[in-house]
Amino acid sequence: MNKKILSQIKQIDEQISVLSERAYNPQLSDSEQKEIAKRKKKLQKTKKKLFKRIDKVENIRDTL
Repeated sequence: MNKKILSQIKQIDEQISVLSERAYNPQLSDSEQKEIAKRKKKLQKTKKKLFKRIDKVENIRDTL
């Protein structure tokens, strides 16, 4: 299960990287920049939840 979660985290990191590169485009409108920032924030929140899930799984294993 950890491998699946780590794979998801890696994909999220790649998506965040792509969005970060797009954000540097000076020709983007304000609404497009806001949308990119919104997506990045959502991805970072999802990534944080996945890390918490990994910690939870590891804590369960430790108690067994």
